[in-house]
Amino acid sequence: NAQTPQTNGITVNGVGTAYGSPDTAVLDLGVSLYNADVAAGMSQVDERMQAIREALIAAGVDATDIRTTGLSVWREQQFDQQGNPTTERYNIWHNYNVTVRDPESVGAVINAAVAAGANNIGGVTFTIADPSALERDARADAIADARERAEHLAELMGVTLGEPVSVVEGYQGYMPMVRQAAYDMGSGGIATGELAVSVNVTVTF
Repeated sequence: NAQTPQTNGITVNGVGTAYGSPDTAVLDLGVSLYNADVAAGMSQVDERMQAIREALIAAGVDATDIRTTGLSVWREQQFDQQGNPTTERYNIWHNYNVTVRDPESVGAVINAAVAAGANNIGGVTFTIADPSALERDARADAIADARERAEHLAELMGVTLGEPVSVVEGYQGYMPMVRQAAYDMGSGGIATGELAVSVNVTVTF
C-alpha cells in the first residue's frame, strides 16, 4: 500500500526593514470658488490655475510634473431664512497633482502656489522614486531574520537545520517613520522624516 509521505521541516516567518530619506514629494493643490455665473467662474478658475502653474515652475517644479487630477462644476441652490429657493450659484473646483523632486523645497512650493491663488491644499505625500535598493536591503534582513529564528527552533528541538527548500515573499511596502537621528525639517516646517520599506518572507528549512 502506498504511504502518505511525511512532511518534515521548520517553517518560519522573517521580517526585514530598511530606512531611507524620501527624495520625492507629491502635492495635491488647486482652486475652489463660487460664482453665480458659471462661465465667469470657469474663466476665473482657469486664470488662477494658470498663475499657479507658472508659480510652481518658477519655484523649481518641472512642467511635466504638473497635471490636472480633478475638475468639477456643480450648481448650488440658495435659500432664504424661510427655506424658499432664491438664487443659485456654481462651485468650480480644479486641482493639480504636483511632483516635487526636492523634498526640501516643498514648503517654498506650497507658499508659491498659495501666493498665486491656490486655496485648496489636499495633502502632501513623501515617497522614494526608486526603492529597489531599500527593498534589497530589507529582503536580506528578512532572510537573515528567518534563518536566525529557524536556527533557534532547531536548537530548542535538538535537531540539525537543513537547507531552505521553500521561500515565499509576502507583503512589502512603505511605512512613514520618523527616527530621532534622521528627523529633518524642510522649508516651511514640513517634516520629511524617513520612510521604511518592509519585506516579509516565509521560509521552510
